[in-house]
Amino acid sequence: MTDPLWHYWVVKDGGKIVGFCIARYGEKRNILEAIHLLLHYQGQGIGKQLLDKALNWLGRSKDIELGVSEYNNYAISFYEKFGFHKTGKSLNDEMTVLPSGRVIPQIEMLLPSLK
Repeated sequence: MTDPLWHYWVVKDGGKIVGFCIARYGEKRNILEAIHLLLHYQGQGIGKQLLDKALNWLGRSKDIELGVSEYNNYAISFYEKFGFHKTGKSLNDEMTVLPSGRVIPQIEMLLPSLK
């Protein structure tokens, strides 16, 4: 990826990709597009390191938004520890519909800027 508005981090274990994080600068808000770790690697501080890197790269001059599955209490709790809060906004769109037609209900979380 060479777009200066996007950045990603990849976590490997012996050459195997076990996690990643994608963030981008937005016009009104910055966006945490994704953080994913294989289940076996969760709870070891790796997700925190990825989120720290993304937040440092994005800075805090704008609000930072993300979408999370509304039933993923583990992830919601993780983001809340960093100051994100649920906005009450649903983010269901074409990206949350699986090929089977099943919808993954997404909610928005927001980390307010420091300005």
